[in-house]
Amino acid sequence: MSIGRQSREEKKIRAHRRAEFRCKQRMEYIDWEFDHLEPEIAELLGQVKAIEPPSNMGFEVEYIPPTAKPRRAKAKSKKA
Repeated sequence: MSIGRQSREEKKIRAHRRAEFRCKQRMEYIDWEFDHLEPEIAELLGQVKAIEPPSNMGFEVEYIPPTAKPRRAKAKSKKA
């Protein structure tokens, strides 16, 4: 075996340790999300006021149908 290569067992140990580290980070992230992020979002949402249009505001919708169908371009015929 060459000096720079990892053995199979060493690779397995490293993979296991990386998985443990990622799992620990994920658990901490879930705690942070519930302890910090959720209350911040709830506080921000409590400060937001819904904007409603005034009761006297109205608008009209007018439908204008198209005047004519668009004309298709004629295909050029090739005559020899």
